[in-house]
Amino acid sequence: MKPARIVLNEPIAEDLYLLEIELVEPIDKEPKPFQFASLWIPRVKEIPLSISYAELERSRFRFIYKLRGRGTRALSETLSGSFLGVKIPLGRGIDLRELRGKKLLVVCGGVGIAPLPYLVRVCSENGYEVHVVCGFRTRQGVPPIDLVFPISPHSVHIATEDCSVGYCGDALTLAKKVSKSENFDDLIFVGPSFMLKKACEEFRDVDPMISLETLVRCGLGLCGSCYIRGSTKLLCVDGPVFRCSEVSEYLAGLPD
Repeated sequence: MKPARIVLNEPIAEDLYLLEIELVEPIDKEPKPFQFASLWIPRVKEIPLSISYAELERSRFRFIYKLRGRGTRALSETLSGSFLGVKIPLGRGIDLRELRGKKLLVVCGGVGIAPLPYLVRVCSENGYEVHVVCGFRTRQGVPPIDLVFPISPHSVHIATEDCSVGYCGDALTLAKKVSKSENFDDLIFVGPSFMLKKACEEFRDVDPMISLETLVRCGLGLCGSCYIRGSTKLLCVDGPVFRCSEVSEYLAGLPD
C-alpha cells in the first residue's frame, strides 16, 4: 500500500466523479489498459477502481467512479489535499498484442467508460484506431467527453435511453448499428453484468472481449473472493478482461 494525495475529486455527471491522485513515492511499472487500483479510504474501507489515465512521469493517476455505496460515498466526500492508501497496478489488464487487429470498437455502459481514456491513449501511441460507443440512461448521466478523454478516440458515439442526447436507445443497439456500417478487427465491452451477458449472446460470432465486474477484496489473488465461477480464474490476477468464450459458464449463471 502506497500513500497518495488527492489532487482533484469532483462530480462530472449525475453520480459520476473524476478523481486524480498523486503518489508520494513513484512507481516504475507502466500500467496496462484495464488494470485497476485498490484505494483505501482511512477509517472506511478499500475499494477497487479502474485506472482511467496514468502519467507515470508525474506519478499521477485518474479514476472515474460512480456513487454506489458506503465506500464511494465516503470517497466523494474526501477533499483535495487528503491522503489515501493505494495498491497499484493490479490485475493483468490487456496486452495490445492479444487484439485481433488495430481497428477496435469499444462499447461501454455508464461508468464502464472509466478504463477507456487510458486504453485510447495506449492504443493511439501504438498505432491503433479506437472507436467508442457509450450508453447512458439520461442526459444528466453523460459526462463531458473532452474532459473524460485527454486523447480523443477516432470517433465517439453516444446513446441515451431517454433519447435526450445522441442515439435513442442503449449502447448495444447502437454498437450493432455502428459495427454494421464498417468493419472492426476486435470488439471490447465494458459495463454492468447484464449488458456483458447480452453482448456475448448478440456478438457470439466474433467472441468479443468483456471487462468483468465482481467482488474484489485483497486484489492480490490470496483471498479468492473474486473467483470466477465455472473457471480456474481470479478476476484480480487473470482479469478483468476475458473473451466471452473463456467465461461462458460464469455468464450463463448471471441474471438477464
